[in-house]
Amino acid sequence: MPAVTIILPCRDEQTTIGACIKGIRSALKGMSHEIIVSDSSKDHSASIARSCGAKVISHCLRGYGAAYLQALPHAKGRVIVMMDADGTYDPEDIPHMLKARTDYHADLVLGSRFHGRMQPGAMGLTRRVGNRFFTAWFNRKYRASLATPLSDTHCGLRVIKADLLSKLHLKETGMEFAIELLAKAAACDTRIIEVPIQYRRRATRSKLHPLRDGLRHARFLLRSTRQSTQ
Repeated sequence: MPAVTIILPCRDEQTTIGACIKGIRSALKGMSHEIIVSDSSKDHSASIARSCGAKVISHCLRGYGAAYLQALPHAKGRVIVMMDADGTYDPEDIPHMLKARTDYHADLVLGSRFHGRMQPGAMGLTRRVGNRFFTAWFNRKYRASLATPLSDTHCGLRVIKADLLSKLHLKETGMEFAIELLAKAAACDTRIIEVPIQYRRRATRSKLHPLRDGLRHARFLLRSTRQSTQ
């Protein structure tokens, strides 16, 4: 059984998926791990991923959350690393996050792009403002469950214990999956910490739709607020 499972949601990332997998292999050299690519691509991403030694879960579902929900049942590691396949995250940050999880006895480790090094142009103004807004909203709603306020609730690089993940019963299929995971983890009184990471400019067009995805995040937070007051 591998110690760590890295899951990469992938949709048409043939220009970056190979380098991403090779970077992970290099960063985790000597550590027992598996790489799972949850792929809904129409390009050659799947064949490239397989040629690099990754396990590919192919499906036709769209959505960030849907990609993870398809892959998670196949994960065998005691710890799960969640990472985008678009080349914006540096695999060299993964060992630091794994070490922080052990050193601080954390259940969930988030990367923080705002506390780390962000390449110029890596995050546009609309995304930056939206991220800050929803992070502040999350911190206010879950302040009683957080040891310290978070700085980057939408970072796509995360490390979480597999046994915790299995208890969260995640179901959101879109980008709001990111905030659902945090909300349910916080509600379980888990230890959540952040580690500064690097964030690079995306080489290809982003699949994030700020207005649509922002509305879905808002709807989830509003719905969870109503449920908690009933």
